[in-house]
Amino acid sequence: MTHLKNTTSLLALLALSGLFVADATAQDTSKKDELSLVADHFEYSQSGTVVSAKGAVNIMSSHGKLWADRLVYNTNSGEVVASGNVVYVNEDNITLFLDSIELDGDLKAGVLKNIRVKMGELEHAGPRLAASEASRTAKGVLSLKDAVYSPCKPCAEDDTLPWRITASEIEYDAENSMVSYEDAALDIYGVPVAYMPYFKHSIDNTPASGLLAPRFGSSTRTGFETKLAYYQHIAPNHDATARLRLMTDRGAMLGLEHRLQGEQWYNNLTASAIEDDLTSSWRSHIQSQTEYVFKPGRRAGLNLNLASDDTYLDDFFDKNPSHLASTAYLEDASKDHYYAATATFYQDQKVDSDDGKTAQVLPQFIYEKAFNLGHNKSHSLTLSANAMSLYRSEGTQYNRLVTDVEYRDVKIFNSGDKFDFRANIRTDLYQVNTDTDSSAGDEGTYGRFLPQISLQWERPFISATGYHKMTPMAMLVLSPRGGNPDEIPNEDSVAYELDTSNLFDANRFAGYDRIESGPRFIYGVDNVWGHAHETQWRIFVGQSYRMYNDSVLPDTGGTETKVSDWVGLIEAKPHEHVTFSSKFRIDNSSIDSRRLDNIITIGDRQESHILLTHSQLDGGPEEMKINGRYHFNEKYSFEGEFHRDLTGEGRSLNTEGQITYTDDCYKLSFKARRRGFDNRNVPPSTDYLFNVELLTLGSRYN
Repeated sequence: MTHLKNTTSLLALLALSGLFVADATAQDTSKKDELSLVADHFEYSQSGTVVSAKGAVNIMSSHGKLWADRLVYNTNSGEVVASGNVVYVNEDNITLFLDSIELDGDLKAGVLKNIRVKMGELEHAGPRLAASEASRTAKGVLSLKDAVYSPCKPCAEDDTLPWRITASEIEYDAENSMVSYEDAALDIYGVPVAYMPYFKHSIDNTPASGLLAPRFGSSTRTGFETKLAYYQHIAPNHDATARLRLMTDRGAMLGLEHRLQGEQWYNNLTASAIEDDLTSSWRSHIQSQTEYVFKPGRRAGLNLNLASDDTYLDDFFDKNPSHLASTAYLEDASKDHYYAATATFYQDQKVDSDDGKTAQVLPQFIYEKAFNLGHNKSHSLTLSANAMSLYRSEGTQYNRLVTDVEYRDVKIFNSGDKFDFRANIRTDLYQVNTDTDSSAGDEGTYGRFLPQISLQWERPFISATGYHKMTPMAMLVLSPRGGNPDEIPNEDSVAYELDTSNLFDANRFAGYDRIESGPRFIYGVDNVWGHAHETQWRIFVGQSYRMYNDSVLPDTGGTETKVSDWVGLIEAKPHEHVTFSSKFRIDNSSIDSRRLDNIITIGDRQESHILLTHSQLDGGPEEMKINGRYHFNEKYSFEGEFHRDLTGEGRSLNTEGQITYTDDCYKLSFKARRRGFDNRNVPPSTDYLFNVELLTLGSRYN
């Protein structure tokens, strides 16, 4: 075997790499590129101008590797011919298999015979190209005649490919990972199924304009469906997707998605519209998020969420929100302040909603400013204000100003005791307007003043091994009784629920219109078992006591008596792949369950798993949901969901299952779903969805 190394004249042999890299002659030969030529036998012509290498020819360079049975190099013309089982791997890991290759004197272009190209180390062994003849264009694009593209492995029985694209010409742009076709046809197991005069796609999900994979389905609500989409890549920060959803029972729905990202701003838009054959009317929706960041912490934006009617999103997208909110905002925030101006328009989506009576926040101003009074930041003073104008065309309207001054002092002692002292003074001013038909109360200007102090204590006790930590905690809140005059309407404090997340809050009402008042005492104990960063068990139980009954508290909120319900939390991780959590509220006298939220997870949520959730509210809904995923092997997987209402005689809310088969070059999925409830004009339905995805053809935003 003969071995030549660091031979400058052999630089011409890098012509092979000229298929994919810059002009090899442009290399600076003075740098003596590492180049190794190995062959079983070398021959030289009498004139010395022709060098022939035979038998296990191997060229190794920084630009790639070449194997061949024979290689002939003309030193005068620069022509190189390699033949016999030629294999070339370039620096981008692109592999060429061919019978022979011819390169002309300028080392830029050549003719290849019976070429097969492996396009990198992509998933599923990488796609391949094959052609009877190929050449490299001046721009570095590989042009193939009478070519075939497929990422599939041939079937073992007859070498048939599951799918392939044949074309009179295929161009492969390795730099941009793009493949384009002219006069192309798609074959499925040798059967032509589609003709494409021109077609282009990426092989590694590089954004590229083009048609996305179609989807097919059937529903008792919409009929047979076909979903088509076209993706337009406008710029690296700008793209759009146009969608067409054809339904035999409902008509054709048009959809549009638009995404644009700037250095300081972005916009995302989703919209759809249909002339519904069922209702004989136009129905539509729009969702948009736009934001501009002036500097870190300061931004302005507009979020739009609008629908033509209350059930449009549920009818066509299986979304059933209680309301849609469209908000314009301007915010300025830092570690010690937050300022904001917002305006919100609500669309009530609930049953029997009256648009005229839906409250609109037009506008709202928020001010919060914190001042550190000590070097260790344990002392602070916070000033806050909230000014809001609530408007509705029918019913109560008001203008509200809420101000609050809070002094806070936090002390931690060497014993582990932590004391958190707060003193607040809150002042509210309401200007209420009611129409003549309203029974909400009298018009006028009303106010309230509420001073309040609180002291919270906690101290951890840690076992000698560090495995168990018990932390008792208590809080005393003192304020005058009252503070909720009947003249002040309640718009944003309707919801009240006592749980572990707000047990130690001085005011557990959401919003500002209602406040808790009077002396009260809160206590609880938190137990944690486990080593650092690995909690295995946690049990927390707490309760609150007030000296006087408060009629403003709702009967079902958990504090309708002086002694509140017990609230608690249980978390457990007995095994690496088993977790359990439960939040509960128990009646303080009968120990009956008033509210329960359980979650059990078995397995790895990223892989095969079962997730069981159960929720129960005394006098309200009780539901159970089971969903999960199971991978039978590398190709087959199943995922499903079972959602059931447990109140009364019970009913199935949603049942669905999907089986997916993933081969080396395609993915098949079939989904069946039964929706068991109605929503006004949206009846229960049974849906089937079948999807075929040809891998490496791109699936961006599909």
